[in-house]
Amino acid sequence: MKQEPVKGLDKDTIIDELKWELENNNKIINELQNDTNELKNNNNKLQENVSKLQNNNNGIKNGYKKLKIEFD
Repeated sequence: MKQEPVKGLDKDTIIDELKWELENNNKIINELQNDTNELKNNNNKLQENVSKLQNNNNGIKNGYKKLKIEFD
């Protein structure tokens, strides 16, 4: 980020500095929004994978129960 405007700068220079800072802030906000969206997508994928693991685990448990019944 640029330094604060130096005293004695004219109004237009100060306005340009403020515009530059605002543009940078907007870029950072956009990056944060993109990061947030990426995290949400990753979280959704993780939740899907957890569900798949739980389903697989249930299948394994059911298979074990069937084997136990058949061989007991």
